Amino acid sequence: MRIRSIVRRPLARGAVLAGCIASAGGCMSWQHTPAPAPAASRALHDPIRVTRNDGYAIELTGAEVRGDSIIGLERASHRRVSLALADVRAAEARRVDVLHSALTGVGVAATVFSAGVLALLAILSSDNS
Repeated sequence: MRIRSIVRRPLARGAVLAGCIASAGGCMSWQHTPAPAPAASRALHDPIRVTRNDGYAIELTGAEVRGDSIIGLERASHRRVSLALADVRAAEARRVDVLHSALTGVGVAATVFSAGVLALLAILSSDNS
């Protein structure tokens, strides 16, 4: 059947794959969160990016506030890190970005539509030859 031959065409598959890859990171963004306050023990959003007063930023997973420190695993090296809250300038959490998500959806739809048009044109041009 012709529909199966469309899926097998490298151009159509490549266009769909490119759209999916391009949209993979579009739905999440770093958003500012209030600087953590001292607490006996409180889990933080996972992952969290903490910027120290000297400008160095570190991404932590499994982070929690214990007393006057943030303790967690550095995402890049998986080593345990402890930062004094007094040394923290800002904290950001990865959250869903509604605008980027909507734009990503439009981009994926346009990519799929374009792949369909290209496949249809390929079929029509092969029928005419």
